[in-house]
Amino acid sequence: MTIRKQLNCFLSAIIGLPVLAIAFICLFRFYTSSERVFKSGYKKLKNDTSITLSRKDQETIQTAIRDISKEQQACLVIQNMILISSIPELKEKTWITESELWDFIKYTSQDYYYQIETPPLMNPGQKAFLLSRMNKDREIKERKAFTTFTIFLIIFIAVCTITVFRISHSILSSIRMLVNETQKIAEGKLDESVVITEQKKNEITSISESLEKMRLSLKEAQERRNRFIMGISHDLRTPIAVIKGYTEAMSDGIYSTKKETQKALNIITNKTSQLESMVDTLINYEKLSSNKWKVTMEEVCISTFLKTFAQTSQSTGTLFSRNVSFDIQVDETTKATLNIQLAQRALENIFNNAVRYTKDGDSISISAIEDGTNIYVSISDTGCGIAAEDKEKIFELFFRGTNSRREEGMGIGLSVVKNIAEIHKWTIEVESELEKGTTFKITIPKKM
Repeated sequence: MTIRKQLNCFLSAIIGLPVLAIAFICLFRFYTSSERVFKSGYKKLKNDTSITLSRKDQETIQTAIRDISKEQQACLVIQNMILISSIPELKEKTWITESELWDFIKYTSQDYYYQIETPPLMNPGQKAFLLSRMNKDREIKERKAFTTFTIFLIIFIAVCTITVFRISHSILSSIRMLVNETQKIAEGKLDESVVITEQKKNEITSISESLEKMRLSLKEAQERRNRFIMGISHDLRTPIAVIKGYTEAMSDGIYSTKKETQKALNIITNKTSQLESMVDTLINYEKLSSNKWKVTMEEVCISTFLKTFAQTSQSTGTLFSRNVSFDIQVDETTKATLNIQLAQRALENIFNNAVRYTKDGDSISISAIEDGTNIYVSISDTGCGIAAEDKEKIFELFFRGTNSRREEGMGIGLSVVKNIAEIHKWTIEVESELEKGTTFKITIPKKM
C-alpha cells in the first residue's frame, strides 16, 4: 500500500472512529432513554379516544411530564389504568389500584428513589398519578459507562499507535533501503543491481526503479569512458610515436642529407595533420553528444539534396574503383526539415564506411523512396559485412567491429551518424551478412 493511502486511512480512522463512537453513544442513549419512551407515549395518548381529557387537563399533564429528567423512569396512571409507562415492571394498558401501586413502590424502594405527583385535573371524577423514579445504582452505571468509554479509548489509542508504527516502519525501511542502494552507487559498485521490492512498494521504494536506471546509465557511461581512454590511447599513440621517433632521429643527427631530413619532416607533418584531424573529430563529436552544436533546421527539397549527395558519391566511387549507382524516386516537391551540413555528414560517414569495407570492383548503391509520411534512404554495399555479434554495438563510441580492426579509424563515424539521426528524429536500421554486404536504412519524416 502506498504511503499516501496509509496516511489517508490513518487520518480517516482518527477522525471517523471518535465520530462514530459519539454518534453511537448518542443514538443509544436516545433510543433507550425513558424520556423518549415516556414522552412519545404521551403523544399517542392525545390521540387515544378511550380517555377523554380536556385541553386544560392535557396541558397540566404535559407540564408535569416536561419536568421528568432523562435519568428518570415514569408512569402515568389515570382512573387506575396505566396509560404511559417507561417502568419495565408496569405495563401500559393494564389496571392497577392505588394500594397495588403503593405496594409496588414499597417492594422496589430499596433500589429506587420514588416521587409521586398528582396533577390537578378539572374533572373531579378523574384522578391521575404521575409516578417517577431514579435508580440508586446510577453511580454504578456511570462507572460502567466510564469503564466502557475508557476501554474504547484504549483500543482507539492502540489502533492509532499500531497504524503510526506500521507507517513509520514502512517509511523508515524504505528510506534505509534507498540509503543503502545510493551508498553502493556512490562507492562505485555499479555491477550490483538495485533491490526493487515489489511486496512493500510505495512512493519511496518506487524511486529504486529510477536508481536502477541511473545505475545502468552510470555503468554504461563508465564503460564508454573506459573505451574512450583505450581508444584515444591506442589511436593517438601511433602518430605520436612516429613524430617522436623522427624528431629524436633528427636531433641525433641520423639524417645527414637535406633530402633525408626533408623526407622526415614530411612524415612528421603528415602525422601531425593526422593527429590534428583526430582531435578535431573528437571535439566535433563531443559537441554533438552534449548538444553544444548549434543546430539550425530548414526546409529542404529532399530530392535535390539526395541527388547531389548521390552524384558526389558516384564521383568518389570512381576515384576508389567502386561501382556506385543510385536511384532516387522522390518527388521534386517533397520537403524535409533538416540541417544540411549535419545530414550530409551522416550520409557521407555511411558511404565512406561502405568504400572502406569493400574492395576494388565491388558495388555500392544509393536509393530513396517515399510514402505518405516518410522518405526511406538506403545505402548498400557488397563488402565484407558485419558480424552478428557486432551489429548491436556498431553505433557505440570507439567500437570497431571484427572486420574493421585492420582498417584505420577511431570508431567514431557511426556514433556521429547515430547522434545526428537522434537530433533530426530519424530512425536508422542495419541489415548485414558476412561476406555478402551491408545495408543502412534511414527513415526521414516528411515536412507535412
